Amino acid sequence: MDFLKLRITLFLSKLNNMKNLFLFLLIAFFISCDDGDKIVTDFDFDEDSDLKMCKVRSNNVLYVVNTNPDEAIALNFSNDNFDGTFIEDDISQTLLIEIGGNNQLVYRTFNESLDGGTGYFCSGIPPTSPKVLQEYYSKDGGYVELVTYLIDQEVDEAENTVTRVFETYATAHDITLKNIAKEEEIVEETLNMGFMTKTETYDLEDLQ
Repeated sequence: MDFLKLRITLFLSKLNNMKNLFLFLLIAFFISCDDGDKIVTDFDFDEDSDLKMCKVRSNNVLYVVNTNPDEAIALNFSNDNFDGTFIEDDISQTLLIEIGGNNQLVYRTFNESLDGGTGYFCSGIPPTSPKVLQEYYSKDGGYVELVTYLIDQEVDEAENTVTRVFETYATAHDITLKNIAKEEEIVEETLNMGFMTKTETYDLEDLQ
């Protein structure tokens, strides 16, 4: 008889746990519906992607373009001093871009190739072709880390100049991109956007 009571007690306990689990899943479902569908995905971008930069009016635009699929991600931000170089006697410099306001990440997919992306991102007014298939804009929060390294320099004593080569790596942290049309969000804890190389020549006097 005691054994039967024990079995009944265990059964009721399991039933109660199942009810709690069902309620938990139900609540989680309604919460997810309120916030839109959240997707954690892997973009086809990494630290070796070909990062490019241009200036459009007072904004800097850092962008990466892929083919197969035809997609691009771009960072628009305001900073008059950043150009992927530095004159100081440093090995590296780091700039953190807080996402929000005029600082924005945009991810798009297209129906055909962007042909490098310069004409699309650097013209000020995006052309109507290629056609945008999907579009995600960053929500406020998170940041993009820009780390610029001095990788080489060469002194020309005859010209009294020094030529420096820099590499800048861009990494987005804790970002959420929202597709308003679909009420869909892409969440990325860390997203490597790629790197760019820039060469600059200075007068030796400017470095002293």
